[in-house]
Amino acid sequence: MFHIAQHLIAILALSVALPFEVTTSCLPAKSTQPTSHDTLVVQNVLLIDGTGTAPREHMSVVVQGSRIVAVGGVDDIVVPEQATVIDGAGKFLIPGLWDSHVHLGKSRENSLPLFVANGVTAVRDLGGDYRSVISWRREIEAGDRLGPAIFTAGPILENQTNIERMQRQGMVEPVSRTRLGIATPEEATQAVEFIAALGVDFVKVRTVASPEVFQAIAAACDQHNLPLFGHSVGPPEDLLAFGQDCLEHSFLPPLTERGQEEREKLFKRMALADVIVTPTLAARRLYTDSQENIDRIVSDTSGEYDTRRKYLAGYLIEDWREQAAERKASQHVLERILNLLPEVDRDIREMKQAGVKMLAGSDTAVVLVFPGFGLHDELEQMVTQLQMTPMEALLSATKHAAECVGVQQTRGTLEVGKVADFVLLTANPLDDIRNTTAIDSVCLAGKWYPRRELDSMLQDVADRAAQERRQRNTAATNSHDGAGSGSLDLPNGVYSLETAAGDISIPAKLALQFHDDRYRGWLKVELPSPIYFALQSTPLSGEEIEFYTSSPAIRFTLAQADDQLRGDLQLTSDRRFQLTGAAVAVAELPDDFAQC
Repeated sequence: MFHIAQHLIAILALSVALPFEVTTSCLPAKSTQPTSHDTLVVQNVLLIDGTGTAPREHMSVVVQGSRIVAVGGVDDIVVPEQATVIDGAGKFLIPGLWDSHVHLGKSRENSLPLFVANGVTAVRDLGGDYRSVISWRREIEAGDRLGPAIFTAGPILENQTNIERMQRQGMVEPVSRTRLGIATPEEATQAVEFIAALGVDFVKVRTVASPEVFQAIAAACDQHNLPLFGHSVGPPEDLLAFGQDCLEHSFLPPLTERGQEEREKLFKRMALADVIVTPTLAARRLYTDSQENIDRIVSDTSGEYDTRRKYLAGYLIEDWREQAAERKASQHVLERILNLLPEVDRDIREMKQAGVKMLAGSDTAVVLVFPGFGLHDELEQMVTQLQMTPMEALLSATKHAAECVGVQQTRGTLEVGKVADFVLLTANPLDDIRNTTAIDSVCLAGKWYPRRELDSMLQDVADRAAQERRQRNTAATNSHDGAGSGSLDLPNGVYSLETAAGDISIPAKLALQFHDDRYRGWLKVELPSPIYFALQSTPLSGEEIEFYTSSPAIRFTLAQADDQLRGDLQLTSDRRFQLTGAAVAVAELPDDFAQC
């Protein structure tokens, strides 16, 4: 898979590289205008600084630019002239919250303000559509998009057999773009090298073909100085021996057969090795809610049954529908999981008692885990299900989260010199962890968003979700004879395109089939050795359709202008090629189209 992209780049390298264009036309409108003075002071507040020390009353926090420059008693802090002063009397200040298990590639860009509106100022993205996620991160850092700080894994590492199974059964998720299949230790080394070059913060592994592959992944992560996070892909001894840094969810199957004494020794070894665990309790609604309730909420676009539903549309809802259908068709698996949950919880509680640190991660993108809101559900579950104290839960969503990705020197607590991410609450979260939802205002990298601006963010997201639903309904209504709507109105068939490499014209063939509000097909570049890319489009909307390709390193978009097609084949961030052709099919789909 990696070699295909490299081969195509090498063959076309003689062409002149086109500049990579970044546009902001599709970015959410900046309807929110945060208070943005050079100096901000939160005065006379009860401070819960995230270090684990006792809360302090009558404190003030001074921010200049994006950093905290002073923390002290209200009588000890001199308020600078022209500073914006926020009265914190009777309120509670906590560090910005982290959701340490999200999948932004599924929740998509419209979900990003939902995190901020919920006081989530940083997220740990555990893999998926890395190209989009990294692009959103750049836009956020440049101030062109509203959203939390993003720390991401890039594509998810999987057993190649698992990838093939997913592709056979067909999924809403474009697996070839979001996951990398690995069959051998050599491929593991190549995969991590590929991921490291993307500029990710860590590596996520979900399944492995063998212990040797797992060991090779871990060794390559060490070589590239990347933390390794992931599922339980082997016995706990392998996790410790190979150096996995964070365990997502827990051990599956649970460690019941080992006995309490053996588990205690193992968990103490994990604590000494600084292994962290993200229980993702909020995601269990996929198993614990009734099928009726899941179906009702997924179908409820107005938010009648759950007000948070109105903020969602598009790809995430398609994926939720698929999850709900899979659950309905797998009752025997559901029953087995439900029977195992008490033992899983026992393991997690014993790990915590042995000193293993926990992270608050919602697993956003799992059905009924709402972006931003899900973190608060997770905190509540950590207190009620795992018997954590509210302070311990807060640390799991602040200090420990920053430590996990190695940014504890700049984030995670309210201390001088750190990024000014914090949340002002109207109720004490140490009395009731559910009070993390009592948000008065949010400070994101020094920008202050009062309640009215947070409400405006939420309304903007709801409006965009409603607009997307209308566009999708129009696309479905207007589709005809196997043709799509939106920017494309093409019958099923094979289309002739060409691109240029220097003075050489290179022909290409594009096969398209419309089904379920999207196109599927393949692109064949007629090189001396023809190269195929399997294609699957995103749901139709807007003026340009993006296709997921069979190589995660390659992006293909297609637009139609009257009787002409314009394709854009992007190989790297600074090398792309234009393909053009007539919007008239030159042949019917081949008989073996489904296998292409």
